[in-house]
Amino acid sequence: MRQPTTAIILGAALLLVAAACGDSGTETATTLPATVATTSAPQTTSSPISSVAATHWILVSGLDFVDGYAPSLTFGSGGHDGCNGFGADYEPSGSALTITMTFINQAGCLPDVAAAADAFQAAIAAIDSYEVSTDRLTLRGPAIELVFEAPPTVDFDQIVDVTWLLEAFIHEGDRTLIEGSVGFLELSGDGSLVGSTGCRELSGTWQAGSGNVVVFTSLRADGTCRRSLVDQDGFVIGVLEGRADLAHDGETLEARALGNQSLVFRRAEPGEAPAVVSPTEQVGFDHDPSVSWIVSDLDGMDYVEVVAEPGADGPIVGEVEAGERLIAAGTETVVIDGVEWRQIHKIDSAEGWIPDRYLVRVD
Repeated sequence: MRQPTTAIILGAALLLVAAACGDSGTETATTLPATVATTSAPQTTSSPISSVAATHWILVSGLDFVDGYAPSLTFGSGGHDGCNGFGADYEPSGSALTITMTFINQAGCLPDVAAAADAFQAAIAAIDSYEVSTDRLTLRGPAIELVFEAPPTVDFDQIVDVTWLLEAFIHEGDRTLIEGSVGFLELSGDGSLVGSTGCRELSGTWQAGSGNVVVFTSLRADGTCRRSLVDQDGFVIGVLEGRADLAHDGETLEARALGNQSLVFRRAEPGEAPAVVSPTEQVGFDHDPSVSWIVSDLDGMDYVEVVAEPGADGPIVGEVEAGERLIAAGTETVVIDGVEWRQIHKIDSAEGWIPDRYLVRVD
């Protein structure tokens, strides 16, 4: 989850061709007065600047950046330097172009990502000419040439009001199939969204950006996950929290976030509904879901520890307090050193063993 951050404002006008959409996480921005920059006559362009208004471009060469954190520009709105989103205004005059950066968000980044982002900002400040074609944008300045390409556009009309079932997540090229219940995503034409991480229910809003960009806002996750699904749950939310690039081929939908993290969905078949599995059904052992257990008197203690295996020396994996409701594995217990232990599942993810004397069965 992103931590709230505050944007610093750059009161500097930068010469470039475009600026890409800013990140829409929890950052806030304050606008300060900006200066106006002038330039000498730039090189002739192959297309008027008006032809690329609101188009989205991703840096492919001319500057080193960390794989998965490519800077991008969107003409007329803002951009992303690979670490933070920024806003910018641009003002063309003939073949010249003035870009005024209005703010830049300040979120935490890995040191090498932050260094590459600083280099990108410095390079953009030196741009004084451009050349643009259908799918390629070149920005030039003294001793610098940045080449951007336009990603395939997405027809959002083809992905809204469709149930997309979550099949896999991809991290740095490694594909992992989704376990647990079938996660899903539904983007409604009114800008709302619902879905599931595979264990927790999702709700929020979304907005189409330029090209293939989508911005998710007000994302909320309700419910609980067993321990084995916590990483999956966090990965799904991480991709869908903020800005993502989409790829769509009709039957599959991929949402890509910074850091080479992606979610892969498939279009649900007619009449096919996503599976909904309650937390009590996510338990990784045989149990009777109609029976639960209440933690009772703890002999004056505030809590009792949950251990990974029966016995006082078992690794601690969690804790439970008096009054908590648990699920137990069948009716069998294990006696270790004279203490009777029962395997339990805590609704907020901890699975393990606690002394049976602290439990009262509730049918």
